[in-house]
Amino acid sequence: MGALNLPSASDLERLTRRLRGVSQRLEGIEDAVARLERSLASSPLDARLAAIEQRLADVAESLERLAAAERPAAGASAAKEKPARAKHSKAQAQSKAKR
Repeated sequence: MGALNLPSASDLERLTRRLRGVSQRLEGIEDAVARLERSLASSPLDARLAAIEQRLADVAESLERLAAAERPAAGASAAKEKPARAKHSKAQAQSKAKR
């Protein structure tokens, strides 16, 4: 068979065994990839990250509301302080003038 450049029966059997071995290895790799995909798809890490992001958004919103609530109050107290300062400086000027 070798002289005719044709494979012998033992050559075909050896090739068949090698193909089966490659096929089994490929199936093992496919199974491992499928397990990996399942574990990544159902990861609790995604849910935890989403919860953390939501909590951060809530905190940021609360801080913005507090800052907005303090702005008008700070402006009103500053407006009240200006006349009080003016009165105080007038009173000081008058007391100096009396001396």
